Amino acid sequence: MAVLILRRNLISSFSSHKSSLLKSPFSLFFSTETAKQPLNAAAVSKFLIKNHNFSPAAAAHIASLSRLRNHENADAVLSFLKQIGFSNAQLEKILKTSPHFLSSNLDSNIKRKFEAFQTLGFTSAEVVDIITRQSRVLNHSVPRISSSVSVLIEVFGSTAVAAKFLKASGAFLCDMESTLIPNVEYLKSCGVPMAQIIQLTTSPQLFLHKPENLRKFVEKADAMGSERGSKSFIYAVRAVSSMKSESWELKLGTLRELGYSEEDIMRAFRSSPKVFTCSRRKIRRVAEVLLETGRYDRAMIARTPCVFQYSMDKRLVPRLGVLRVLEKKGLIENWPSIASMVLCTDVEFFKRFVAPYLDKIVDEVGDSWSSFSRIISLRFCSVVILGSYWFLDWLGLEVFDLVERLLLVLKSFVLVVKFHIPLSAIGQKIGDLEGCRLSNVCGRYDRMSIAEMPGVFLYASEKRIFGRSRRF
Repeated sequence: MAVLILRRNLISSFSSHKSSLLKSPFSLFFSTETAKQPLNAAAVSKFLIKNHNFSPAAAAHIASLSRLRNHENADAVLSFLKQIGFSNAQLEKILKTSPHFLSSNLDSNIKRKFEAFQTLGFTSAEVVDIITRQSRVLNHSVPRISSSVSVLIEVFGSTAVAAKFLKASGAFLCDMESTLIPNVEYLKSCGVPMAQIIQLTTSPQLFLHKPENLRKFVEKADAMGSERGSKSFIYAVRAVSSMKSESWELKLGTLRELGYSEEDIMRAFRSSPKVFTCSRRKIRRVAEVLLETGRYDRAMIARTPCVFQYSMDKRLVPRLGVLRVLEKKGLIENWPSIASMVLCTDVEFFKRFVAPYLDKIVDEVGDSWSSFSRIISLRFCSVVILGSYWFLDWLGLEVFDLVERLLLVLKSFVLVVKFHIPLSAIGQKIGDLEGCRLSNVCGRYDRMSIAEMPGVFLYASEKRIFGRSRRF
């Protein structure tokens, strides 16, 4: 690692004069060739809307912050950025936080920085994504970008991983020698493999702590019983690092209030350290919802700490609602364990607890969409959307082709349930319509058009579908 630091220092010394180091990063973007007064906000806004199709709201916001002195330079900068792949939406996002880019010198500044990334092996798409998420990366000088990013690539082994880190936090370019590099080396010395370290690319704040603080986090994880070398150890360290000591003690107090023994807490930390990043409010609410069912007690909750990780609205509440309906209808006597209920995928839950009982649950539905939504929690989007995706299989359609038609397909699913249409009949009706096309009786219907007209499943094939298709 010392070689990496030496290399970076050599690059910096040969690539930059001390005068540039004394400048503010923002001063690097401005040309001093002209002493023109900045254009007024109205003129800048009009330019962005008329010449580059910015939205009025974004243009007004950017114009109020910019110090643009001439249209020509800004036009050249925006045209270049569009040429290399930035969309209008991305440019609007960047300029809202970094309006000074409009006054950057294109040739000596912007282009050189993009060339620095490309020289290091990044694709244009990766550079666009990095700058869109962390525009402050371009506040650094070319030598700083070249040296810091090259070290980042060598530490993690690829531009792809380096790109993930940069997209998550541009702060890595500031002082890697005192944070990132020693922290990575220390974690490796603790037995954490590089593959696990790389998994934290989407939330790399752990590596920005001072090394002495990281050592304290590791010591606390050790004291809580997390084993070095285990797959969960790196997440245990991250959980400890995510809050102050006072917040940590309050979190432990909340678990104790719910009946967790010290042994339960230690076991939960070893198996599901991510639970400790959940808010105290969520932990209490999840426990309340489970206890209210009368089917789960505190001991069961303590044995399944991972339940706190999942969404209340998208997973827990809808699934408990389905189980209540099944119990009320006498379709199940014993509820599944918390683990079986919460850990299975949406598709698995639907196939196990919804699909086999559709003809029984429908009696509970009534005549309105709202009553149906109450039964299987449509407003929480989980089970009903599952049903619609399962229904897509019967249609033989790809989900990607039906994004815009999802609501129609949802409607189809509700109609099928509401009117007691057997699922086997769906396949037959689809076959009927496909048969019309294949036999050239009509030749105008395909599966996509069927999905667009969900009401077709409500009509008898012989009386209406075949009868009317023969007329054309």
